Amino acid sequence: MPTFRALAQNTGVPVDELVHHALVRWVSAGSEALMAIEPLVLKELIEARHREDWTKVGGIIDWLEAGL
Repeated sequence: MPTFRALAQNTGVPVDELVHHALVRWVSAGSEALMAIEPLVLKELIEARHREDWTKVGGIIDWLEAGL
């Protein structure tokens, strides 16, 4: 918070707005990074389906569902 307070004092932008902006940028950067990488879990799901490894397919789906 000291950094945000100093930045707010130097820029005239309220601390809560600076924190909000920083959090939005941080979250956006994480989403961009995730979209940029190859979808490993999708490849694993496809491979498990081709092997007819239904336990693995179910486990991956359960793992994906847990994130909802």
